Amino acid sequence: MQNILYKWLILLSTEVFMNTGEKIRKYRMEKNLSQVELSSILLVSRQTISNWENGRTRPEMENLVLISNFFDVPLEVFLSEDISEIKKQHTEFTFTAKIIFIIFISICVLISSIFMSIKMSKYFLVFPFLLLNIIFACLLTFFLRQTPEKSYLKKFNKLNFLFIILIMGLISFFSIYFLLTLLN
Repeated sequence: MQNILYKWLILLSTEVFMNTGEKIRKYRMEKNLSQVELSSILLVSRQTISNWENGRTRPEMENLVLISNFFDVPLEVFLSEDISEIKKQHTEFTFTAKIIFIIFISICVLISSIFMSIKMSKYFLVFPFLLLNIIFACLLTFFLRQTPEKSYLKKFNKLNFLFIILIMGLISFFSIYFLLTLLN
């Protein structure tokens, strides 16, 4: 029992930094098998093995079980990368869900403020544009503070942020001025 546990720990520690395809290639080479031979054993095509090893695709769970049984290694060896990938995708999904929620609420408040300003008076038209500027600034701040690793906003600096806020303010100012001159 200790020997199996020790073997499992060594496998996990040495292969944490290898992706699934590299692990499949390593075990295939250790058994001196070609891609064609392994594909006939696993009942898949040679191209499938090649795609796995080159990282273009990943094996399905049933194939991972067959591979781990054939090479006599724990299934966790192949799943360690997948678990970290799932956690990363979950984090990105959570981030995207927050952004979508904020945008949805902002649009609802903006639409309601436009209807409210139309009913109240012509000078109340300033409120939706002011609100739009505040929403835009909040969204930019949120993007800048909680950006995922692969985002293009990583290169976005504070000077660009201030410049965009200034441009948005000017657009809003001229839009309000134009609307008020039309209404007078």
